[in-house]
Amino acid sequence: MSDASTAPKEAGGIRSMTGHGVGEAPLGQGRVLVEIRAVNHRYLDVRVKLPTDVAEHGGAVEERVRRSLRRGRVEVQARLQGDVCGPPALDVDRARAAFGQLSALRDELRPGEPVPLSLLSCVPDLFSASGEKDHEAASEALALATDAACEEVWTMRGREGEALAADLSGHLDALLAQLASVQARVPEMVDGYRQRLRGRIERLLEDGDVSLDPGRIEHEVALFADRADIAEEIARLSSHAAQMRALLRGEDETAGKRLDFLLQEMTRETNTIGSKSADAALAQSVVEMKAAVSRTVDALEQVILGKPQELRLALACLLAQGHLLIEDVPGVGKTTLALALARVLGLEFQRIQFTADLLPADVLGVSVFESGSNAFRFHPG
Repeated sequence: MSDASTAPKEAGGIRSMTGHGVGEAPLGQGRVLVEIRAVNHRYLDVRVKLPTDVAEHGGAVEERVRRSLRRGRVEVQARLQGDVCGPPALDVDRARAAFGQLSALRDELRPGEPVPLSLLSCVPDLFSASGEKDHEAASEALALATDAACEEVWTMRGREGEALAADLSGHLDALLAQLASVQARVPEMVDGYRQRLRGRIERLLEDGDVSLDPGRIEHEVALFADRADIAEEIARLSSHAAQMRALLRGEDETAGKRLDFLLQEMTRETNTIGSKSADAALAQSVVEMKAAVSRTVDALEQVILGKPQELRLALACLLAQGHLLIEDVPGVGKTTLALALARVLGLEFQRIQFTADLLPADVLGVSVFESGSNAFRFHPG
């Protein structure tokens, strides 16, 4: 396989780890098709499945995919179409040996019972390509098809990344709008505290002959303003938001970790602003930024115990309209987590058990002819 690979093109914006691509290339009198599916994964996990006739090129295909894609669980599957390696040839010696052993077993167990030739179809590797394999041609065809599939995956990841960036930017705009209202409310909060403090003191001194010291009131107001000062938190939150926007417009495909860190820091700054807030309107603005997620997570924790981080990650994936892959040993609550998410958010829940006898119609549905109505009736999967 040629060393020249189509490395992913650098383009602005973040990229999703979910993608799908199909590439094809001519081989012999037929074609080779390479299909790539990629989903979220912390690292790069590539799994290659090739037909027997080109299985020896699996390592080269995997290496080519690793040079093109940086993260995600990537499944690569190739198919051969047409007369790729010439017409099949029967391995006569292998067929005779297999039939002889079947006949000997027949004579031992049930003498006289016929042995159908159709049993030979169950013998593996009974047929092989009649012509000689052109390893160089197969290598080049797989390289072209793999590069084309990787290019499609890269393009799809870019499109999903653009949609994700637009969604995150919308949430960021809403957060900054709330932040602006909080920042505008701070002077009013200090002035309101001054008025409340003055009113309380005047009510206490109504029946007494003690004068009110304006300097003392201003001193108390200054202390309150210092304790309630959120200028530093607002500056850091604005800085984090600016860094997020830069990452969303940047060219780093692996910006997710830094985005996650910035989100954690923004949550911390928001909590600090809320703890310093002594004004009802300001506190309400802070609460609105956290209430929805907190309520949902709290509800989920009533069902899934001891996994708060997993709950928050699952909820974040759902809110971002992404795909979630949960891997663990049986019996630890994977299905329960999905069911709890559906019930808490008012969504539908469906479960498919992928067994060996599962058919496409079990998932997609099937039309069944009913003699009573003399018509086909669709039964959903």
